[in-house]
Amino acid sequence: MIYFFPYQSWENLSSGQEKRSEKQEIKKTREVLRMAESEQTLWVPLRLSLTNAEFGLDKIWDEIGTSEETRRKERDAILESLLETVHKYVEKAHEQRDALEGGVKATLKDCFDICERTGISTVPLHAFANNVGKSLLLRQAEVEGILTSLKEEEESRMKVQRELYGRVISLCREMEMGMEKKPASLSNREMEILRARIEELENMQAKRLQTEKEIARDIKLLWKELGIVVGKEQSGAGWRQSDELDRRIASFAVRPSESEIARMEERREVLRQEKERRIIVLKEYAQQITVLWDKLGVSQEGN
Repeated sequence: MIYFFPYQSWENLSSGQEKRSEKQEIKKTREVLRMAESEQTLWVPLRLSLTNAEFGLDKIWDEIGTSEETRRKERDAILESLLETVHKYVEKAHEQRDALEGGVKATLKDCFDICERTGISTVPLHAFANNVGKSLLLRQAEVEGILTSLKEEEESRMKVQRELYGRVISLCREMEMGMEKKPASLSNREMEILRARIEELENMQAKRLQTEKEIARDIKLLWKELGIVVGKEQSGAGWRQSDELDRRIASFAVRPSESEIARMEERREVLRQEKERRIIVLKEYAQQITVLWDKLGVSQEGN
């Protein structure tokens, strides 16, 4: 809607015709301001202000006796000053708009980056990017809210991943396996892969511990048969003293690694050979004793 104001022309003002009273001018100003507020535009009050300014200037110029040429120059200067002021505000508004647009785009890019790292669907982000009907301030507030939520989700996933990956590393170290590569992303798929790997490693660890438990049982039985006490000085030809592996077996503090199993199997085999060696020696001694008994005419009954 366009508002027309009953203002006086420059000529009429200069001649002093159709002047309103101060009370009428105030009433009219209030009415125009109310209309301006309802229309939410600066042009209505600006036009009113210019009209009043025009009235005031012409009145003063009449009193001074300013020439028309001077008045024209003054009006041109006023117009140029007004246009310059408006231009500054327009430029400021452009800068604000550009800054908001840049901020929205940068924040949206951060959102896409998080989605790429976490494997979260970007469909809602594309929908937001294509919905340009809202104001930039509203879009900025919305995208910042989205970014905050995504950051919280990313942090939560990072925490879970650290725990899962830490468990994988711990199991690998316990079983003396090579370090496994850290997952490339925080996606649900990568999390499931980690959980599956943990289950696989834990099963492997359980099987190794069971194998070591069986070997340790055999070794302890051989110790008992051979009269070996771990940590005690041993005597006998060719027999070595207890070492760290013996102490780990005794307390079953063995490591669930393939190399540990291999060392335990080797130790068990050494003990079996020692047992066989002693059995052979005992048989030889028995044969020698039997020969001596025969020579001495000692009856073997009851012996």
